[in-house]
Amino acid sequence: MFELDTVPELVEPVLIAAFEGWNDAGESASSAIRYLDGVWTATPLVAIDPDDYYDFQVTRPQIEVADGVRRHITWPTTRLTVVKSDEAGHDLVLVHGIEPNMRWRSFCE
Repeated sequence: MFELDTVPELVEPVLIAAFEGWNDAGESASSAIRYLDGVWTATPLVAIDPDDYYDFQVTRPQIEVADGVRRHITWPTTRLTVVKSDEAGHDLVLVHGIEPNMRWRSFCE
């Protein structure tokens, strides 16, 4: 779960979501979201805590090892970023992450 301390005021927001994994043909959706995130200079909003939504036997964390020593663990998550656009007449919320393994209903709320 997560809590937002501050939610920016959004103008007629449009959500664009891309999930990695079996349904991301050739990483086309996740690559497109990463591209849009960079081109539109998106502002990070939140990273969803993975404990409630991922089965870590299916979606494993990535471990970075250097010189035989564990340096960093990256846990699977979903990140939301916001693009404020005066020109388009609406703002964008970009969702990028790994498809949840469980509790889809609460994930969407």
